[in-house]
Amino acid sequence: GAPHNKLVVVMSSWGDHPKAYSSGSGQNFNGTQGYVSTGTSGRIQQLEPGYQQEVLLYLGTSGIITTTIQTWGQLYQQSRRTKGRKMQDVTVDKIGYQTDNGAYYCFCSDQNCSATLIHKLQELKSNQIPMGYLSFQGSGASSSDGDAPWCVTEWGVDGALGPGYPVPMPTFSRALDGVPLQLYAPYFCPSSPYFQETGWSFVTSDPSLPDCEDFDFRNVHPRDAFEFYTWFFQKGIDVGMTSFEPDFLNQNYNCVPYFITRVGAVEQWQHGMADAALMHNVTIQWCYATASDVMNAVNLPAVTNFRVSFDYC
Repeated sequence: GAPHNKLVVVMSSWGDHPKAYSSGSGQNFNGTQGYVSTGTSGRIQQLEPGYQQEVLLYLGTSGIITTTIQTWGQLYQQSRRTKGRKMQDVTVDKIGYQTDNGAYYCFCSDQNCSATLIHKLQELKSNQIPMGYLSFQGSGASSSDGDAPWCVTEWGVDGALGPGYPVPMPTFSRALDGVPLQLYAPYFCPSSPYFQETGWSFVTSDPSLPDCEDFDFRNVHPRDAFEFYTWFFQKGIDVGMTSFEPDFLNQNYNCVPYFITRVGAVEQWQHGMADAALMHNVTIQWCYATASDVMNAVNLPAVTNFRVSFDYC
C-alpha cells in the first residue's frame, strides 16, 4: 500500500536465545502498564554468568508495514552466521502428497492403506502429475499408546506400523519407485523403548502447565540431541526418508519445564536435531512453530519450511 506518513518500528530479539525473549504481558516489572515490556521471560529460573538479552529496534524508512518487516527480515538473516542459507529441499521444490488429515488415508484402519497409496502414486503418474514426495504420517504410520496427540511409541520404520499398513516400510519404499519420504515424529510417548531400553537421556512434559493438559510426552535431552537424531534419522534414511517433520513445536517448548526455565536449552535441542539432519543431508519441516522458532531457524540450514495449513477433519 501507499505510505501513511507514520513511523513503522519492528522490535525483536537480536541475540542467540530468541526462545528466552518475551514480548511481555503489557505490564512492566513493577506491575504498571507499559507500551513496551519486553525482555527475558519471567519463567526463566537461572541465568549463566555473562548472560545478555539483546533487543533490536528497527525503524523503517518507507512508512509501509510490509516493506519494513521485509527489510527487517533481510537484516536479521544477514546478521546470522548462516546468512539465512537453506538446503535444497524436495518439499519446497516439488508438489507432495500428504497422508495426514487432508487425504484421510491416515484413518483407514480396516483397509490396506499401503496398497491405496501405491495405487494413488501410479494414478497421479499416469495423469502426468507425479508425486514429488510422500508425507507419510497419521494413525498407523507409527505405534502410539500415549495420550499426547500422535506421540510415537515406536516408529513405523522399526516395524511398528498399524494394521492399515501391512506392507513393511522397506518394501513399501521400494514400491514407491524412487519417490522420497517425509517421515513424522512430534515427540515420544512415555513408554517409548527409545528411552526405556536405551541410554538416551530425556526431558518430560508437565501436563499441569497452562494449555498442556493433553500433552504427556518425552523428548530427547538437549545434551543427547545430536547423537540421538543422528541415530534416529539413519533409520528413516534406510527406507527412503529425505525430509523429517516434528510437530507441536509450541508444546515441545511450553509444556516442558526443563526448556522454559533454562536459557538456551530448547535452542540446544533444536540445533542438535538440525545439525544431525544437515550431516545426513535430510531437511526438516517444523509444524505448529512459533515466531521465536522461526527466528532460531535462520541459524539452521536444514530447517527449510514451516507447515501452517489447517487440518481438514
